[in-house]
Amino acid sequence: MGDTKEEIYRKINDYFVKIDAQKVWNMWFIIIIFSFIIDVVFSIIGIETLFSDQKGTIVAIDVVIWTFTMSIFVYCLGKVDQKYYGIQVVDIFFRGLCVKKIYFVAATAFAEIVLLIIMTVFGVGIGVFALTLFQCYLMIYIILMVLQRTSGVFVMTQVREEIRDTYRIESFESQVCYKDTGIFGCMLHNINYDSYDETGKLLGMLRYYNKNFERQINSEIEIGAKKYINECSKEIARHMYMNRIEANQKAVMDWYREGGSCIEIKQGILMHIIEECGSGYKVAALEKLLNSETKYYRELHIWALVYNVYLHEFEGQDWRAFYIEYLMRKMGFGAVKTDAVTAIGYWNQITDADNLYSLFRYIF
Repeated sequence: MGDTKEEIYRKINDYFVKIDAQKVWNMWFIIIIFSFIIDVVFSIIGIETLFSDQKGTIVAIDVVIWTFTMSIFVYCLGKVDQKYYGIQVVDIFFRGLCVKKIYFVAATAFAEIVLLIIMTVFGVGIGVFALTLFQCYLMIYIILMVLQRTSGVFVMTQVREEIRDTYRIESFESQVCYKDTGIFGCMLHNINYDSYDETGKLLGMLRYYNKNFERQINSEIEIGAKKYINECSKEIARHMYMNRIEANQKAVMDWYREGGSCIEIKQGILMHIIEECGSGYKVAALEKLLNSETKYYRELHIWALVYNVYLHEFEGQDWRAFYIEYLMRKMGFGAVKTDAVTAIGYWNQITDADNLYSLFRYIF
């Protein structure tokens, strides 16, 4: 069924792109202008045409088609407050359309009825017929636009494009701008986490997010880039936990398990949960994530240890000293020679290397 939807969407998208070409619009404008000139010439030399006798019928057909076309606009207006996977239809519908294009289509649709009245008054039969054919084209154009932009496939395509364009490692030196993640952020925050279908779509987008970074990572990734991935992933986890924590926990767990080979993503998820560990529930959630890890079990325990040490320095975080001691006993910190080196590397990734004393108090 999914493949069928994808195929239908691709067909609709292909047809829409073809009829939306600028040369197609130009052709229609030339036809209308040329038909008006022919009418003027025929009127001067006194030639009657079939279109002149059937103007009333043609005008009636044109008005019916125009009315149907406008009803599609009304249909769209009625759906602006509806949501696809937590994203409002209006935010998706106009995405990728320039303002000039929107104004142009709206002005063309409403100007056509005015032009129809003028042509009818002046007895321009051929022009009215050409305008009716153009109205048929405009109707098909708007139907394809609505079908394309109100489909779930289009929504997912736009979210993937936003993820690809926003989360780029080469931009790690600049501050993370969460305003650029408009529809993805809405999806994370507003999606119905109790719905199996919607959480499945979200997990698909999070997998794409993982693969997006995996494609960009090479063997030697800079600390700045690692920190960038940490911060991006932490912000995504924060959006997911904004409401309905109980339902969101499973979605976060599934995303964490499918973090793939990018440990930085899992580190970012843990960062948010560690920051929120002011209650027994969040500590239990943190332990559940850490214990579910297989590939990076020791590394992520060290990461949780180091990040708790970092947060311990802030006011009101004294309780973390007990959890730090617990983590060190749990994993047997120091049993592996590289534990201290790994911890120092993570500290440099989290904060400035000049403040290593806080970390040294625990690991040495």
